[in-house]
Amino acid sequence: MERDDAVPLVAARRVRRRTARDVEGCAGVLAEVHRADGYPMDWPEDPRSWLTPCSSLASWVAEADGCPVGHVGLSRSGPADAAPAAWSDRTGRRVEEAAVVNRLFVAPSARGHGLGGLLLSRAVRHADGLGLRAVLDVAAHDTAARALYESLGWEFLGSVDQWWGPDRRVTVCCYGSVPGARFSASVARRTGSDPVRPRSRAESAPFTPTPGGTPGAAARSAPRSAAPRPRGG
Repeated sequence: MERDDAVPLVAARRVRRRTARDVEGCAGVLAEVHRADGYPMDWPEDPRSWLTPCSSLASWVAEADGCPVGHVGLSRSGPADAAPAAWSDRTGRRVEEAAVVNRLFVAPSARGHGLGGLLLSRAVRHADGLGLRAVLDVAAHDTAARALYESLGWEFLGSVDQWWGPDRRVTVCCYGSVPGARFSASVARRTGSDPVRPRSRAESAPFTPTPGGTPGAAARSAPRSAAPRPRGG
């Protein structure tokens, strides 16, 4: 069984399993990230619930001086997730054998120490321990995040067009973790791995276009608290 020990980085910093007491602090960090980077693009009505989706398998925090400064989640694959489908097409395995990395962010004040990459590695190790393959997707224009995943050995699975709003179609790039690839703090610092912002389809609540190009009703009815639609910057 996988140990859930904290991962030491530098003095007073570590990555550990998230507890219920951390959620409030993580919501505060998310607000900082939203102001700085526009992630998530549309602020959720209930950020605490957004951080704890019903499909969640586990979550972790990066901690500095006893306070959360970063977060990552791992969730079961859902039918609307692009990356598990791309991974399934590539490997011939069932989408249920993939787990989605999501809700990954680092406070602006805590960047530059590789915390984003360490959080990502922690989620991958947990997925490995469950016999699942960690996958994620990210907006194609987020070249910094794509460069990080590729530098860490993640496999590019292909790109998919998604609707992130009634008039916004976005291309996302899908990636899958590679067995045996491991992350180190030295790689994190060398690649400048903070912040890391993978965005799954469930996070962005894309619209499903009909043959005439109009977003489908099923997408329009997606619960906002679970999957806020991105709008604006």
